[in-house]
Amino acid sequence: MNRSAQIRVVEAIVAIIIVFAAVGFSNRILCMLEEWGGRYGDELKAVGFNVLDSLAESGSLEILLGNNSISWERDLEVALITLLPANTYFNLTVYAVQEDTVIFLKPINREPITNLTPKSWSQLTTATTITYMYTGSGGIFALYLVLGD
Repeated sequence: MNRSAQIRVVEAIVAIIIVFAAVGFSNRILCMLEEWGGRYGDELKAVGFNVLDSLAESGSLEILLGNNSISWERDLEVALITLLPANTYFNLTVYAVQEDTVIFLKPINREPITNLTPKSWSQLTTATTITYMYTGSGGIFALYLVLGD
């Protein structure tokens, strides 16, 4: 084997090492970004749906939406702060579903149900939206929950 052939073999081995190192390094960076970026949207969506479902099954949504209390928005906000994991931010809009000839969604929040300022939403790394339909004695409601972390 002449000298140039030996150099080509060494070059090929070094190139293979560089490629494997780059792949390994990029996987490590992606894992670090995943940890830094927080939970994925699917996990947030599952958490949000589970929280809304537990509120519905426990009868809390019926009490909050059906009693026309002055502070129902604040009560629902406190329930969400309590049930959602720490460092999970939310914005909930509740619509009453009205059906004549056309289905119409009428927002019934008098004040925002949120734990975040509008300026802070731009700093979130992950966000997702959950639509939850609830039927109770007070009517049909559509709950739009936006979660972020």
